[in-house]
Amino acid sequence: TTTNQIKNEWGSLVKVLDEVLITGCNEQDILSIITIQDPEDDRYWLSTVTLNTNHKFEKDIHVVEIKGASDSNFNTVFRVQDVGENFIKIAFDKTKVSSKPNDVTTSGVKIKLAPLGYVKTYSDTNKAIYKTGSGNTCYLRVDDSCPVGYDPTWTKFARVGIYSDIINFDDIQPRPGRLKAPYYPEDPFRNEIPKGSGVSGFYGEAKWYYAVRSGSGNPVETDVVDNNNNAPFQVIGDNRTFYLFNCLLNTSNGGGWQDVGRCFGEYTNLDNPNDPNNHILCSHEWYGAAN
Repeated sequence: TTTNQIKNEWGSLVKVLDEVLITGCNEQDILSIITIQDPEDDRYWLSTVTLNTNHKFEKDIHVVEIKGASDSNFNTVFRVQDVGENFIKIAFDKTKVSSKPNDVTTSGVKIKLAPLGYVKTYSDTNKAIYKTGSGNTCYLRVDDSCPVGYDPTWTKFARVGIYSDIINFDDIQPRPGRLKAPYYPEDPFRNEIPKGSGVSGFYGEAKWYYAVRSGSGNPVETDVVDNNNNAPFQVIGDNRTFYLFNCLLNTSNGGGWQDVGRCFGEYTNLDNPNDPNNHILCSHEWYGAAN
């Protein structure tokens, strides 16, 4: 339900991450909100939010954000409890909202798929830095531009890195107290700065591939992606950790889409749950020539 899609185009991954993590998406008008006591559980108020048809919100999966309602009880986020052709249902716990919320019949009230609540600390064309929204913060540096020396028709990927802190996009130099990964003391910039050019060039290490011909006996980055379809994807998460499952097109071995999983954010170390460096980045690791 995002406006932007993951496709065979440099920068498309950053555009999707912006919507999912920062701004939200699928915004539309609310026609009315009518609230009753939940007929199946009197501990809750049940509100029917009337929308236009083809609203694309899904039961149980989506969390929505409402803004502009005269009753402030509605101006927050809700899990979608049920859906119909032109409505969704949301609920209030009576222990938190004791009085029935007022019905909404005026125009100007908006609903959208809620963003996960990250902070974007840097923005440029096809480049971004995202910070987790709460808890033990860390930073995700995303370079979704075509690397210098790389043929733009080849496999598409974003180069990603995780930082304990980062001031701007070029703040990649080692310094005391700052952690980053991937990191090799003998080659500290190999994830960020390409080496060489053409088929023998090395174009980073930690990568989120999103347009590739995969499944062949020996897939390489020099494979040309001749696909104009939007790639299916899912994002599951909160403002501390998210998982991205996107599909890579397989043009061999029968064809079709192949799911690939990545993640970024916090994790719980059961041996040391209070360690301030309990952060994780999952990606492909390809430090090798494009061919």
